[in-house]
Amino acid sequence: MSPLRALSLLVFPLAACANDPPYQPCGPSEPCQSETRLCLSNTLTSGAASRTVRFCSLRCTAAAAQSAECPNSGTCMRLNGGDLVCLPRCTATGDCLFPNAVCAVTPESLGQRICTVAL
Repeated sequence: MSPLRALSLLVFPLAACANDPPYQPCGPSEPCQSETRLCLSNTLTSGAASRTVRFCSLRCTAAAAQSAECPNSGTCMRLNGGDLVCLPRCTATGDCLFPNAVCAVTPESLGQRICTVAL
């Protein structure tokens, strides 16, 4: 294989990682590749039913409905009373990139519609 061809094979995977959208789905076989490298898991249980969402995010330092710390001016909020993390804002469920998600206002979302777990 020529050196130029070997170089081009190495560059494309790196470029693809840099262009991954924030808040993408993640899990053991789908690590986070973009600027949001923290794979978060959120589970909602109601009776015998349970659903989990897993998505890439990052920590932030100040709660805000729209945070400059978060990609795409996401919401910086406490997820289930834990650490402050970035969550994607949305206008419809179709805006949410990860499975089992719904676009909704939650008590913690500072009045913003965010992508969260749904049953």
